[in-house]
Amino acid sequence: MEEVLSELRKCREISSPIIRGDIPVVKHQRYPKAENIFFSILIFIVSFVFGCIFFCLILGWIGLFFGLTLSISLVCLYLYWPCFIIWKIKRDTGKKPSEKILEQFDERYDWLKKKIIEKGLVEIDKFEEINDKQIVIKTQITTGFSLWLGKSTGLLSTLWHRAGMAANQQVALTLEDACQNVLVLGGIGSGKTTCVMQPLLLQCLDQHCGGLIFDIKGDVKEAVSQFAAATNRNLVILGPHHRRMNLIEGLTPEVAASFLKSAFLLGNKGNVDSFWVDTASELCRNTLGMLSFLPKRYDLQSLHQYLFELDSQETINNEIDALLPILPEKKARLLKTYCNYHDLIFSHFDAKIKSGVNATIAQALAPFNHPDLLDAFCSSHSEPAKMEDILNGCVYLVDMPLSIWGLGGKVAYTFIKLRFFNLMQNRNQHPTQNKNNPVFFMCDEYQEIVSANRDGLSDLNFWDKSRSSKTIGIISSQSIASFYAALGSHDLAHALLQNFRQKLCLRTEDPVTLDFMERLVGRARVKKVSDSLGNQNHTKTITESREGVIDAQLFRELHPGQAVTILSLSGHSMDDIVNLKPVYLNN
Repeated sequence: MEEVLSELRKCREISSPIIRGDIPVVKHQRYPKAENIFFSILIFIVSFVFGCIFFCLILGWIGLFFGLTLSISLVCLYLYWPCFIIWKIKRDTGKKPSEKILEQFDERYDWLKKKIIEKGLVEIDKFEEINDKQIVIKTQITTGFSLWLGKSTGLLSTLWHRAGMAANQQVALTLEDACQNVLVLGGIGSGKTTCVMQPLLLQCLDQHCGGLIFDIKGDVKEAVSQFAAATNRNLVILGPHHRRMNLIEGLTPEVAASFLKSAFLLGNKGNVDSFWVDTASELCRNTLGMLSFLPKRYDLQSLHQYLFELDSQETINNEIDALLPILPEKKARLLKTYCNYHDLIFSHFDAKIKSGVNATIAQALAPFNHPDLLDAFCSSHSEPAKMEDILNGCVYLVDMPLSIWGLGGKVAYTFIKLRFFNLMQNRNQHPTQNKNNPVFFMCDEYQEIVSANRDGLSDLNFWDKSRSSKTIGIISSQSIASFYAALGSHDLAHALLQNFRQKLCLRTEDPVTLDFMERLVGRARVKKVSDSLGNQNHTKTITESREGVIDAQLFRELHPGQAVTILSLSGHSMDDIVNLKPVYLNN
């Protein structure tokens, strides 16, 4: 593992700018050197003959000298025409013309253009773009942080993609680039984990980032443990039989209820009437408001007990009645407001409405009656983990495979994720918190826990603002279709995924993903030479058309360890097929 770490450290040291590749040049076949010789001789002969005839008629034999001078002058003017134009502009304006003036001269003068630039006869542009073919991206590393992705192949440039990279360059993300979030796509067995997720995880740990990692499938724990040991990082595992975390401790009832709303939406995919979800959220908000005055009962289990167990409800009501007389007036008014929702509003609902609302709540809260989930996420004993520790470099791994914990696991993941969002969103508002250390969030099969609650905090309205808090989102999924299915809306999926600017797609057969990537790369202006053969002639024409840069055929040709990458580097679009380096676990 030490060798792998050393190699990754070496690769991410960006020593040279990233350069866009040259697109192919299509033109009629010409021979500039032969043309120059032929036309020079032709000009010399024609001008000498006619010049001598003209001058000899006037000056006699002395006219031969003038005819020869004229011929040589015309040949020089033909060969050095760009120099004459540059001289004339400099004489008229008093300053050197821009090097862009050389673009008006064809390839016949390529040899002269180089000499003109070498001699300093034109002003070199500071903007490093030449003929709209090549651009140099000077990557600014202001923090010393970077994530190496792989080595460019330059293939997309050969397919006329003007935002393609030149070949054989080390492709890395600076902190500013990485905070625009990373999306990894690819079919089963394409190498998402070994070629992208594990290398990025190892680099984040090596650079002392705080982090939150979700083990949804149950196959991440071993890798994280090995990488944490190799980088001397302290790993804290959350979940059943591990370190505890009260999911709603420190949250206001309003924020906790908005988190629950996202949990209610998890299994509905947009097909449920919003009335049931909104009413269930409002009931939970007011109930949690009551429980917030009883700190030992402020957890999801007590919420479930109050709503569904009459004995527990009576006990809690008695505790609140005893507390009301001794509270300050303002707090007492707030507590009465929470209680009045039950007494004056919800109690007057029709029995069918109550039943529907309770069913919505029970679906999300019932799993927290399980003893293991109760101990892991509804208890404040035994020094529970604090989400705030992530800001100082702590790394949390949530170990809850959904194959074991099902919906309860999804709800727990959703709460932990939203707590993380809430912490990072408010990071810059607290002067005492660490604002400099980058923090990463990593999750495979992210579509399993994605949420798009428009009213409260969710994936939909966090990732578009996460960059300012130095949050690095790294998520993966098998396909775009998985997000469509999870969210129940193409528009919501696109609104979410547009905030993941760094996209890597390994080999896939999903038509929705193929179409998504093809539309992002776009269509290129392609030039082709066409031959036309007739009975007596042969002509060649150059035609220009717009064609897709990537397609299903290109993805089928990808080798293991290759990915189509659509990147935003230092504010510039830089795309290519990149060779990745897999990172394997020690046996």
